Amino acid sequence: MGGLWKFMIHFQKRKLFLRFFVSYTLILIIPLGMISFIVYGKLLGTLEEETVSSSITSINQARDTIDMNLKQLDQIAFELSNNPNVYEFTSDREPDIVEANIKLKSIIRELNIASTNAIKSFSDEIMMYSLKNDIIVSNVTKYDPDFFYETFMRNAAIPFSDWISRLRSAKERQLWPVVNTMGANKSGKKLITYLQPLTQYGMSNHAVLISLLPEDRMWDFFGRGEMDGRSYRAILDRNNQVITAAPGSIEPVPVNYDEIFNSGQDHMFFNYDGKKYIAISTISSAYGWKYVTILPVSVLMEKISYLHILFSVALFICVVLGITLAYIFSVQHYKPIRNTVQWILTNRKDRTVKQKGEYETILSNIQGMHTDNHLLESQLHKQLPVLKVHFLLRLLKNNTIDFDEVNELLEFYGIRFPCGCYTVAVLNIDDFSGFMQRHSSTGKSRPRFVVCNIGEEMIRSIGDGFALEIEEDKVALLINHDAAAETAGAHPLDHLLQQLKEFLNKKFNIVISIGVGSGCPSLEMVHQSYNEAIIALNYGLIRGRSRINYFEQTRSNPNHFYYPPEKENHLIVCVKTGDFPSVQGLLDQIYEVNFRERKLSPEMANCLFYGMVSTFFRILEEIQLDYRDICDDDTDVFRDINHSKDVEAIFLAILSLFDRLCSVIHEKKAKGNHHLRDSCIQYIAGHLSDKELSLNKVADYFQLSSPYLSTFFKQQTGTNFSDYLNRLRIQRSKELLASEDDPIQEIADQVGYNSANTFIRIFKKYESVTPGQYKESLRIGKVSDMIGE
Repeated sequence: MGGLWKFMIHFQKRKLFLRFFVSYTLILIIPLGMISFIVYGKLLGTLEEETVSSSITSINQARDTIDMNLKQLDQIAFELSNNPNVYEFTSDREPDIVEANIKLKSIIRELNIASTNAIKSFSDEIMMYSLKNDIIVSNVTKYDPDFFYETFMRNAAIPFSDWISRLRSAKERQLWPVVNTMGANKSGKKLITYLQPLTQYGMSNHAVLISLLPEDRMWDFFGRGEMDGRSYRAILDRNNQVITAAPGSIEPVPVNYDEIFNSGQDHMFFNYDGKKYIAISTISSAYGWKYVTILPVSVLMEKISYLHILFSVALFICVVLGITLAYIFSVQHYKPIRNTVQWILTNRKDRTVKQKGEYETILSNIQGMHTDNHLLESQLHKQLPVLKVHFLLRLLKNNTIDFDEVNELLEFYGIRFPCGCYTVAVLNIDDFSGFMQRHSSTGKSRPRFVVCNIGEEMIRSIGDGFALEIEEDKVALLINHDAAAETAGAHPLDHLLQQLKEFLNKKFNIVISIGVGSGCPSLEMVHQSYNEAIIALNYGLIRGRSRINYFEQTRSNPNHFYYPPEKENHLIVCVKTGDFPSVQGLLDQIYEVNFRERKLSPEMANCLFYGMVSTFFRILEEIQLDYRDICDDDTDVFRDINHSKDVEAIFLAILSLFDRLCSVIHEKKAKGNHHLRDSCIQYIAGHLSDKELSLNKVADYFQLSSPYLSTFFKQQTGTNFSDYLNRLRIQRSKELLASEDDPIQEIADQVGYNSANTFIRIFKKYESVTPGQYKESLRIGKVSDMIGE
C-alpha cells in the first residue's frame, strides 16, 4: 500500500512530463494518420472512377455496336422499299400467277442476299410480311402467318391474334421486348422482334420487314465481366419499358429511371432498402434505347479489402513510431524544467511546495514575484474586449459622449480608423432554423456569433470596422470605408452587404435583413447613421425578409395612406351581406395601392392596419356581434400587428378576420331569412302610403344592398319588389273605392302614388279597367242588389 502511494505522489509531481508526452504523441500521430487516410481515400476514389469509367466505356461500345446493326437493318429495309420486285409484289395491282411467282423468287433471292450481308452475330432471321398476300417471305421460302408463328414465334406473352394484329398495324419502326419463344424451330429461345414498314416516296408498300434478334447475341456485345452476375443490366425503350435484361442479372432494383436519365450524368448513386447502389447509364441518340447497369457499391468495396489491411498496418506503424519519438522529445524538453524546479525547491524556504507538481511549483513561484499592481493590470486586460464592445455601443447609441474622451479611449483600446467615412449597418437575423438543424444548437447566441465574425471579417475587404451584438436578433456593423468609393447609381456598401447576405444564407442557412444608414465624415455623427439604419431596417422588415434597405429609400414615402371613406363604406356593406369575394377584392385593391404603388412607411402601414381593424370592430358593433363569436381567446389581432414585422402576414391575418366575419354573417343570414322576409312585408304594408317607398329605401332601412334585397325578395315571395308593391297598392285602392266616396286623386295619395294618372295607368294594367270604371261597376252591383230585395 505504501509503494502505491509513493507511485501516485511521483506521478503527480511529474504531471508536466506526462503533458509533454501526450502533446508530442498527438502532434506526431495525427498528421501521419491523416496522411494515411487521405491516401486511402484517394486510392479508393481512383478505383471507383476506373471501375465506373470501364463500365461506361463497355456500355457505350455495346450501344454503338447495336446502333450500327440496327442501322444496317434500316438500310436493308430501305433497299427493299425501293426494290421494284417488292413494290410490284406488294402493290394493289393484280399480276398473274406466273409473274407473281417470279416476283416471289426474286424477293427470296434479295432476302437471301440481305441475310448474307447482315451481321449473323446480331440478327437470326430476316423476313418480309406482305399485307396484300398475307404471307411471310424469308430467304428460303414463304410461310403463312399462322404457320410462321407456330414455327418461330409462339409464346405465352403474345397470342397469335395479338401478334398478327400488331404486325399488320405497324406504321413505324418497332422493337418488341424480348419473349421466350416456344415455336418448333426456336423453342426456348429469347428473341427481340424488329419491325420496319416498307415505304417508297412516303407511300406504304403494304409490307413489313421482320428481323428476329436473339437476346444472348445482343448481350455478347457487352462482353463478360466478373461483376455481371452481381449487377442488374437492362436495355429500355423511350418509355423506360424493359426490352431485355442481361441473363444472370440480379433482381431488378426499383429506381426512378427518369431521374437517372434526366440527371445529365453518366452515373449516379442512390440508396434502396438500406443499401447503396450506383447506376451507370447511356442513351442511344439514334434509336432512343436506354442502357443501364445497376451495381451494389458493396461489390466495389470488396476489391479494396487488401487496401484496408495495408493501411491498418501502416497506421499501426505510425502510432508506434509516433509514441517512440514523443517519448524521446518529452525527455529532452523535460530536463531543463526539472532542473529549474529542483533549483526552486532547493533555494526556497517553504518546503510544502515539494508536494506540488513541477508546473504548479513554477507557477506559484512566478505569482509570488508579482505585485498587486500587476494582478490588477491582468484583470483589466481580461476585461478589455468587453470594455471595447461597451465603448463602441456607447459610440453608436449615445450622442452626448465626450469626444475628447473618445480619442483617448480609441488610443487605449488600440482602435484605428484609417478611412474618412463611417457608415452603420444593422443586421436582423430573420431565420436561423436551418443553422439550428445543421449545428444542433438552440437560441440565437451562436447565430449572432457567426454573423459578427463573418461580418467583421468581410468589412476588412474595403476598410476597417467592428461587428457588435446590440439585441437578441440584431447585429450592428460600424464600417469605416473610403468615401471616394461611391459611384453613381450604386451605394458604396451594396456589393459588400450583398456578399455578406448571400454568404450567410449559403454557408450557414442564416437569413438576414439589413438596414443601412447614411455615411458620415466623423465619429461624432455615427449615432445618426445608427438611428437611420434602424429606421431603414424597420422599413424593410414590414416589406419582406432578406432585403437590403437604405435610409435614402425611406425619405420618399408618402405621409398618408389610401383608405377613403367610400371604400370603407363599401367594405362595410359587402361584409354585412356576407359577400367575401367582394370584400377580398376591396382589400386586395387597398393593399395594391398602398404597398405596391405608394410603398408606405412602417408608421403609415400600422395606421392603415389599425384603421382596417377599427372597421372590423365597427361592423361588429353595428350588427351586434361579440368578438368571441368570430375569434377564440388566443387570437389578439392588435398583438399580431405589433409583433409581426411582415406586412403581408399582417394583411393576411386581417383578411382572415373578415373572412370569418363574413362566414358568421352568412350563417346568421341563412337562419334569419324568414324573419327578414316577414319584416320587409310588414314594413311595406305599414308604409304603403309613403310616396318615397322604394327598393332602395327598404334596403337602407334594413341596412342591406339594393341588389341583394331585390334578389332576396324575389326568392322569398316569387315576385319582384315593384310588382309586389303595385299589387298591394291596387288591392288597398280597391278596398278604398268600395268603402269610400273619395276622389281618385285622394285615393291615389292614400296608396302612395304621386299622381292620379300614374294610379289610373297602373290600376288598369292590373285590373284591365280604370278606377272610375271599377267604382261604377261596384255602384251598379249595389243597385241591382237593392232592386232584387
